Amino acid sequence: MDKTQSKEKRSVSVKTIGFTLGGFGIVIVALLVASLYMLSFEFKNVKKTTEEYVSLKTSAMDVQLASDYLTDQARSFVVTGEDDFVFNYFKEKIDTKRRENALEALHNKLGDIQAYKDLSNAVDSSVALENTEYYAMRLTIEAFNKNYNPDDYETAANKSYCQEIQNRVMALAIKSEDSSLTAEQQKQRAIEYVYGNSYQKQKHDISTNINASIKNIDDLLEKNVFDSSEQLNRVLMVQQILIVFLVVFFVAAILFIRNGLLKPINYAVSKISNREFLDGSHGLREYRYLVAAYNEAREVSINNAEKLTYIAEHDKLTGVLNRMGYESVYRDLYLDKTAFILIDLDDFKAINDNHGHHVGDRMLKKISNILTKYFPNDFVCRIGGDEFAILVFDYKEGFKEELIKRFEDMQKESLETKDKLPAESLSIGIAFGTKDDDTDSLYRKADRAMYHVKTHAKSGYCFYDEIKVSK
Repeated sequence: MDKTQSKEKRSVSVKTIGFTLGGFGIVIVALLVASLYMLSFEFKNVKKTTEEYVSLKTSAMDVQLASDYLTDQARSFVVTGEDDFVFNYFKEKIDTKRRENALEALHNKLGDIQAYKDLSNAVDSSVALENTEYYAMRLTIEAFNKNYNPDDYETAANKSYCQEIQNRVMALAIKSEDSSLTAEQQKQRAIEYVYGNSYQKQKHDISTNINASIKNIDDLLEKNVFDSSEQLNRVLMVQQILIVFLVVFFVAAILFIRNGLLKPINYAVSKISNREFLDGSHGLREYRYLVAAYNEAREVSINNAEKLTYIAEHDKLTGVLNRMGYESVYRDLYLDKTAFILIDLDDFKAINDNHGHHVGDRMLKKISNILTKYFPNDFVCRIGGDEFAILVFDYKEGFKEELIKRFEDMQKESLETKDKLPAESLSIGIAFGTKDDDTDSLYRKADRAMYHVKTHAKSGYCFYDEIKVSK
């Protein structure tokens, strides 16, 4: 109690000192309050700027999502010839316009900077890629003998899409070397156009430009935070000068300045320079306010960075790694110690067609949960609509036998209907990496093994090395 009363007395003596100092003290205090206001303003500015840049980065990623979506719809159409896919394609292009909207948002905020130019190049490349997709669709329409007459459809949207198909796709002339092909050959040729090396290279160029744009946005954010930190340090330096000035003119206030303000500020400067957490449980009210504002801005920055990374690399529907997360993990693994497991849901399209996409989404979540359950310490990825990949690194001896048991249990759970979802079987291909493999070759091995299952009644698993032995 005596110590508390003593502290209160010392606190009261500050007011006494303030009155004693007179006009000069009022000026110094006013300057200190102004510096605190500047600190608060800078912290709020950092928070606001960080949120804006996070929004811009999300917009940049929307270009990737839109480009990948168009690719998925174009590929699905040339493979199946289903109207929904080509209508979805033109809905994205005509109505949704994620690419154009993202580019406009970035330009409105930052102008013609390098990040905008990189994203603009990505959008231009994506638009240029449409020529290949249009021609592949043209061959598909020819092979399936479709006409897309607007009068044959009821909704205004579908009529509009039909008109776009006629203007952009059906108006294209079929190359002489393709016109003489049979319908099946034309279907295969269309698939080759959207899965070929040239097409993949253009997709890679789009991703490269988008990643460059995102990096430039990150660099701008980092510079902005750094500049704000410099401004904060300058404000803190002004505070120290004011405090030292008070000490020089008022010797009686030395203990108050040292214990109540100078030491905490020095501590804050050292922590802020290293971007560390500040302890705000002690010190004057103004100091605690400063610490709270700094800690809030720091926490927001860290949380936004983590959230952005998570959003960028995880599938929104299932929560597992998405294509971007898969590629990020895959390229850093030692492939000679990696097992690549490729999983495809058998007849998944029938579930969407017969039960609706909401049931299809629930099925994808169910399968994701099953995969995560049986591979809790490995990388489970959704790399396509109904295609999953599991990357197992540094597996132990006897892992193959363990995998067989897991696959059998997984099949049982996926076929279980207690959750009122349709039974769904899995086709699984497995390939073990060697020192001669690269990411493409290991993927192809797993894909070939999975295809072997698909062509042999589905609902099963196959190891790539066993296919080789059977030859």
